[in-house]
Parts: sequence; C-alpha cells; structure tokens
Amino acid sequence: MTHGPDQRRIDARLHEYYGSGHKGQRLRSSAGGVLEFRRTQEIVAAQIDRIASETGRSTLRIADVGGATGAHAAPLAALGHVVTLVDPVPAQVREAESISAVTALVGDARDLRLDDSAHDVVLLLGPLYHLAEAVDRARVLTEARRTLRPGGILIAAGISRLSSFTDTYLSAAADGADAGGDVSVWDDAWQGILAGGWADIPEVPFPFGHFHTSAELAAELRDAGFADATVHGVEGPIGVAAELLGTEDRALEVLMDLARRSSEHPLLRDISPHLLAVGRAPLPSA
Repeated sequence: MTHGPDQRRIDARLHEYYGSGHKGQRLRSSAGGVLEFRRTQEIVAAQIDRIASETGRSTLRIADVGGATGAHAAPLAALGHVVTLVDPVPAQVREAESISAVTALVGDARDLRLDDSAHDVVLLLGPLYHLAEAVDRARVLTEARRTLRPGGILIAAGISRLSSFTDTYLSAAADGADAGGDVSVWDDAWQGILAGGWADIPEVPFPFGHFHTSAELAAELRDAGFADATVHGVEGPIGVAAELLGTEDRALEVLMDLARRSSEHPLLRDISPHLLAVGRAPLPSA
C-alpha cells in the first residue's frame, strides 16, 4: 500500500482496467449496473428536456467526456442529438466509433480538445472519481465549463465515500472469511477512504482515484464556477441490494422507485453507490 495517491499509477491502471472492457460489461451483466445505467439515463434525460424546453431546440450538442464505449452516448445520438465522445482509452474509443452519429475522440478530460462554448450539455460520468488530487478534478471541471455555452448543463458523477467504505468492508470481510484471514490488514485503507476519500488497495483491480461526499462534490462544482449545484443519489439508499438480484428481476423496479424518491434527500443520497451532480455554466454578466 502506498502512502498517498500516485496519479500516474492510477492512470496506468485505468488503461489496463477499461482496456479489457470492464465498464461496458458491468452495465449490461450486473443488476447493480443496470440500476446505475437506468437511473443515470433518467437524470440525464430530465436535464436534456430542461435545456430543450428553455432553448426551443430539440437537437442539442452534447459532450460525453470519459464516455467509454458509448453506453450513454448511443441512446442520446439515437434521439438525434449531436454527440462527441472523449475517452483516454483507445480501445474504448475504437468501439465507440462504430456508433452511428457519435464522434469519438481519444483525449484527456484535464485538457479537452473541444471548442469554447460549443456544447449545451457536458457529461462527466467517470473522470472525477479516477482523479485523486483536487487540483486535477478542478482542471476537469474548468475544462467542462469552458466548452459549455453560457447556461449549459454539467452532469458529473462521483462514487460515494460512505457507500465505498461499506462496500469495501463487506467485500474484504467476505474474502477474509473465505481465506480464513484477518481483515484488520485493511484498516488503513478503510480509514483512508473515510478521512480523505482515497485508498490504494492492490487486491482490487478497479483504478481508485477519489471517493466523494455529496457536499464535497457540490462544493467542487461551485468552486469551478457552476451555479445551482445539486447532487442526486443515483441507485438510492439500498442500491447495493441490486447486486443480489438478476438483471431481469422485478424487484429492480422497487429499487428504481426508491432511488427516485430519495434522489436529493441530504440524509440518504450519500448511501447510494454513485452520486450525480448537476450544475449550470454561468450566464454573462449584464
């Protein structure tokens, strides 16, 4: 275990992890992934409808930054929106290139090769939780604001610190019990997650970066100049229960309804595995 985050190591693990197709597999094969995908799509659709109503335009320009293989970009393009997907993993971009009406580019969220004020909506559904340092997350948010038109919408995902602590603890306890081992060797990792949102756990292949609280995620948007920052709990307070279900289980509808009802509740959203922050690019001063 390292003494602190090493972003170069995280970046290397990110390419290894996503280059083998982990994200796309999970959203299709796991009930938790299905719940995450459907709720994310609902929240994104509500914001797109909001912008379309305000502007009177049915076709919007959307940047899907960290868009992986296009799981979210594809349905948006199918609705007629002009979608540009940016991702750092070439293998994922190659797969996204096959999606009709999606322009897919290799790129880094910290240094976007996208025009100023060019987009109505920017999605950051992955980059923030793979960046351990606040300065890097601030760069990503500043880049997103730059490429948004005034009044445009940012939708940015985080992984909940509280949910990650409990999920990691349960996973470690299960593994430790199976192996007859002592889970106390993970104590430093758990304390790191709770205290600073960071853990380096070599046994887990996922490229950890930063785990947010909902208040912290909203504050990062405000500090980057976004207005009206709100945070949703994506899967809801018992979203982890989806991992016990099949992808076609009717109980998923119950979890969907609970997630909707508790989406912005300040006492419940941090229990959700994923957080989704919404903010607006500032309008020009009068």
